[in-house]
Amino acid sequence: MLGRDEFSVLIERAGLKLDDDQFEAARASYANLRVLTDLVRIPRDRRVESPHVFRVDGPAIPRPCTTDDRPSTDEV
Repeated sequence: MLGRDEFSVLIERAGLKLDDDQFEAARASYANLRVLTDLVRIPRDRRVESPHVFRVDGPAIPRPCTTDDRPSTDEV
């Protein structure tokens, strides 16, 4: 487990204001969080994700708003 002083520096850098209970809870979970963040840094390509989970069709192009998209204000 990371020492109190070392972890305190990380919390301070992050700009977090934690009470003692929150600080100890965050410090206790830091080891697990570190394992997960280290996994994110491993380079991967598209073949790692199944196509039904991750699919890239191309860039999303926003459709311009038209008058047909606006709700009608006419009373019937």
